[in-house]
Amino acid sequence: FYGCIRLQHVVFVGEELTLNQRVFDDCDSLKDVSLSTGLSSIPSEAFRNCDSIMSIILPYRIAKIESSAFAECTKLASITMPNTTTSIASNAFSYPTRMTVYGVAGSAAETWANSNGATFVVNSKPASSITLNQTEVSMLKGSTVTLVADIQPMDFTGDVVWKSSNTSIVTVDETGKLTAKVAGTTTVKLAVGEQAAACKVTVLQPVT
Repeated sequence: FYGCIRLQHVVFVGEELTLNQRVFDDCDSLKDVSLSTGLSSIPSEAFRNCDSIMSIILPYRIAKIESSAFAECTKLASITMPNTTTSIASNAFSYPTRMTVYGVAGSAAETWANSNGATFVVNSKPASSITLNQTEVSMLKGSTVTLVADIQPMDFTGDVVWKSSNTSIVTVDETGKLTAKVAGTTTVKLAVGEQAAACKVTVLQPVT
């Protein structure tokens, strides 16, 4: 969508997603961006020269903001970063002194803001609801599946905890990726504060 100067609104939905470099570079009219929890990084120059974006909320899985991701965004004044964002390029933003960064105290977001002259504000919002993209999954032994969670509000704070009730059958990592170990049935649970959601997982032995 590079150079689509009339594009105004972008809403990402779905499961695991990957953006390419410069995907929305120079979209001058783009002002509303809703990112999916299926995203794990903002690539280089993804939103460079998007002159109309004033604020943006990064979903909980965003771990990395790469070089010049929001460079030359002249109106960008507010960004909310999750605690999981641990890598922020020094040149990801062109005008940090004009920005307010909302995040968790002690996070990489606070470190980046303090190092670059941005205003940092502690964000404290408990999760109010969690919905998984699947509530029941069948897998073959040795396969992987990634569960994606819709956690509201988007700018929630709090630790995201994934847990398998039987790790000998299925393991789950911090991104929601399930790995099937042996045949059987178990439950994978996601908890954020007082909110939780679960998925029943059945592992089948493939025909060999």
